[in-house]
Amino acid sequence: MKYYIIEENHELKIIKVKPEQEEAFLEDYKGKILCSGESLAEALQNFDKLNRKSGQ
Repeated sequence: MKYYIIEENHELKIIKVKPEQEEAFLEDYKGKILCSGESLAEALQNFDKLNRKSGQ
């Protein structure tokens, strides 16, 4: 299972994706994916890192 944080319609969303659905998900949400992780905690940590970089 992988967790993705996406931006859609000016809202952030967390989506849990099963391995067998990942390829289709990546195609459908291309350009909307901000970050991901193997766990919800990891996805949120990666999002925090992304925010810190953009804030510099």
